[in-house]
Amino acid sequence: MPDAPAFDFPHDLIEEQHALANLRARYTALCARPPQEAEPQDAAELEELPGALREKAEAVITHPYWGQLTGPDVVKARMALKYAPLPEVIAAGSRAGSAL
Repeated sequence: MPDAPAFDFPHDLIEEQHALANLRARYTALCARPPQEAEPQDAAELEELPGALREKAEAVITHPYWGQLTGPDVVKARMALKYAPLPEVIAAGSRAGSAL
């Protein structure tokens, strides 16, 4: 299988995607918790998370970056974004590599 094309994602888009993934993980964890283990604050969080998820998904989906791509590149880029490292991780890795 050929390597996926590299995309130059804006930092804010990467951060939005990671925030969306974290919200989704939190929501999934709360939903998976057995009712007898639920805490009172879980109910409030379960009420707030769907709205936060929608807002974050909208920020990712409507980001201006997508306007510069066409056709199958849009799908490839959206899939690649899910695995894009945070800018801080990239910077830390390059600093660590230069220290060797």
